Parts: sequence; C-alpha cells; structure tokens
Amino acid sequence: MTSTYLPSLEKLHLIFPTTQINTKSTPAAHRKTWIWSCQHTAQAIPILEALLPYLVTKRAEAQVALCYLRYRARHAHPGVRYSKQELRQHELVYWRLRELKKEAK
Repeated sequence: MTSTYLPSLEKLHLIFPTTQINTKSTPAAHRKTWIWSCQHTAQAIPILEALLPYLVTKRAEAQVALCYLRYRARHAHPGVRYSKQELRQHELVYWRLRELKKEAK
C-alpha cells in the first residue's frame, strides 16, 4: 500500500509486525511517499483477512487477491512448476485486478 501519510502506515506496521515500510522514490516536486508491504503469501493472507471487513474502496480487489493467495498457498511448492492451466489462472487473476483498479479510478 502506498501512502503520503506515514503515521497510518506506522499504525498498520504495529498491528502487523511482519510487514515493512519503505520509502518510495518520488520527484523532488512531489510529496514524500512510503510503501507498506509484506513479502510472503503466508503473511499476506492473515493481513487481508483481518482488513477485509473494514475495506470499502479496495474490497473487491482484496477479495480477488485473497482467493489468488489462498490458491497459491495450497499449490505452490519450491521447485515445482505451474501447469499451463495454473499459469492461465494466474494471468486471469492479474487481468481481473487490473480491471478493478481501472474501475476504482
């Protein structure tokens, strides 16, 4: 999540300590921006599940992402390649998320 208001991201980091906050490089004329993120599927699932009841604007995106992450958690194994069907499913989720982002603008 990207934001120009650091206190909100710091609060999320306190609630979800496995996350991190990094500075996003922006042109000098723009406001300073930070990115709050987590690095692993195992971290993202409980965070999205906890935030979902409070989301309004990004709820549909979070639901699609949560379904995708749950699928990956069940089927991803180190060194195992995805089947053509699984790769197609990943692609469909990617395009659905892009559509939802366009709708939100």
